Amino acid sequence: MTKIKKIIIALLIVLIIVASILITILLINLNKGEKYMPISEDEGIDAYEKELDTTVNQVTNRIDYYTVKDCLGKYYSYYSILLNPEMYYTGVSEEDLSQAEQDNAQTLYNILDNEYITERGITVDNLETNLKDIGIITPYISNMYVNHRTDNMDIYVVEGKIRTGIQDAGEDFRIILKLDLLNKTFSILPSEYVEEKYGNIKEEQDLNITVEDSITKNNNNQYSYRTISEENYIKELFTQLKNELLYDKESAYEHLNEEYRTKRFATLDEFNSFVTSKEEEYKAMALAQYEVIQEDGYTQYVLVDQNGKYYIINETSVMKYTTMLDSYTVDLPQFIEKYNESTDAEKAGLNMQKIVDALNNGDYNYIYSKLDDTFKANNFGSVESFEEYIQNNLYSSVNVEYSNYKSSGELHMYDVTFTNKDNQNNEPVTKTFIIKLLEGTDFVMSFNV
Repeated sequence: MTKIKKIIIALLIVLIIVASILITILLINLNKGEKYMPISEDEGIDAYEKELDTTVNQVTNRIDYYTVKDCLGKYYSYYSILLNPEMYYTGVSEEDLSQAEQDNAQTLYNILDNEYITERGITVDNLETNLKDIGIITPYISNMYVNHRTDNMDIYVVEGKIRTGIQDAGEDFRIILKLDLLNKTFSILPSEYVEEKYGNIKEEQDLNITVEDSITKNNNNQYSYRTISEENYIKELFTQLKNELLYDKESAYEHLNEEYRTKRFATLDEFNSFVTSKEEEYKAMALAQYEVIQEDGYTQYVLVDQNGKYYIINETSVMKYTTMLDSYTVDLPQFIEKYNESTDAEKAGLNMQKIVDALNNGDYNYIYSKLDDTFKANNFGSVESFEEYIQNNLYSSVNVEYSNYKSSGELHMYDVTFTNKDNQNNEPVTKTFIIKLLEGTDFVMSFNV
């Protein structure tokens, strides 16, 4: 071997050794103090810094939320299969069914947390007898909290209902789920165990729980990060709102914006009566368009269905929100801004549009509240008599055209022509509306009876 060849080989060996040392140092640093979600840039996810403590707080990151949701779905899917094998296995021999049950028990066992396994003496053989007997279920999440306990371990508290279908009232659940961010593994503490040992866990509460350094990987406890597009997320918000209005009215009522609820519905019974009257409309409602507006401290989603009805969702964290079922009962910030920049004639028109929206929504209380007191006293002694007049003289669902605007001092007059949105063959009805602007965005009105 020539001297030059020996030198080249020696240099190559040195380069290989140096490269190995650099890679080792890099891996050590990554495993030591990484405070960012280990998600690659090509997944389109921005890493974010986490503050480590012992308290639980609302989940504000959609990637976290949907990753945990997927893990929870796996758990309850395995749970359902284990307890209801006859629903999943038909036409198989007893031997095959017995083997399938054993395999399913092992699968569920593989995602249970060591704390639960140790304290309850859980084995693959006795697992089924330690589980509450439930049917084929799907979890619906109402709250999700996170505790960033260590650099590579996150603890989640997930609350909601498990249901056999969207129309089922369901049973409450509260589980604790641990995510190992480095191994991409998870484990679960079941609801009954969490209720007994940890009770009602509230936001910003300290979570006194043992946390391991890592969760050992097996065939069933691995996860991957899940992204969701803005459009699909908004569709999911809309679907959840729709399902609550149809099948979970109490939750829909609780989700109402407090100011809106006070102004619009005096009681839960009044709300239930209104929503029940709209049942067929809600069954058919579909998202037609939306707008996303960033406000101070929350994100506002203005959703419009195929009939032009507005639904407002104000979100403070992932799937944590309040709702309004129209855009006129409580003035939106963008409406106030537009209103303040408008001429008096335009303000009158904006207020008239509120009346039209309320008419299409069957909200006679709102329209009645905007009638001039003298006009109201002379023509409609009660909201019931006003509703009867509207039903006999106008249409329940209308398109409108404005014409012949005039003003006289504080009064603004429009001729408004109403046509039946449901049947274009009906005769148009024209009424002259007189609108008086009051302080702020308030107003009163009257019309020719």
